[in-house]
Amino acid sequence: MKMRVTLLAIVIVSVFSGCGEGKDPIGMFANEGTVPTLAFPFTPQAPVTSNKDGLILPVNISSVAVTAPVAGLVTLIEMVTGATYSITIYYNSVYSVRIAQLNVVPTIRVGEYVQAGQLLGTVSGTAQVLFSVFQNGANVCSYSYLDTTARTIVNSNLPVPCPFL
Repeated sequence: MKMRVTLLAIVIVSVFSGCGEGKDPIGMFANEGTVPTLAFPFTPQAPVTSNKDGLILPVNISSVAVTAPVAGLVTLIEMVTGATYSITIYYNSVYSVRIAQLNVVPTIRVGEYVQAGQLLGTVSGTAQVLFSVFQNGANVCSYSYLDTTARTIVNSNLPVPCPFL
């Protein structure tokens, strides 16, 4: 009986949230129809560089807090190598943001909704953080979505921000 009530509730929510009408039900609740304007998750301590995966933000101090660049739903936290983590934030049905190479266990969990500026985790020692943006699942030039302050930081160090994309 409890299972039937649960299924009925799911169907009702789906109908009222637009499923079956070509609308993304998650997108309806997460920044629908907007393009992200991103601040860096911390102030890089040395020249910003880039590779095919995104912008590389250096950390040359003992420890730095890494914050969410946008409000959104945490959809993935994975261990990338033996000691680093990657966090993906679903901005809306078109855009996601990934912050990789955090070397301290993230302070948030999958399924949690984060606000821009909320603490995600930390990076310690001489390290770097990879900052990537995805549009419809494809990696795109992160520079195109940066706010004015972040663009100024990149422009002062890097003449061509996305040479591989």
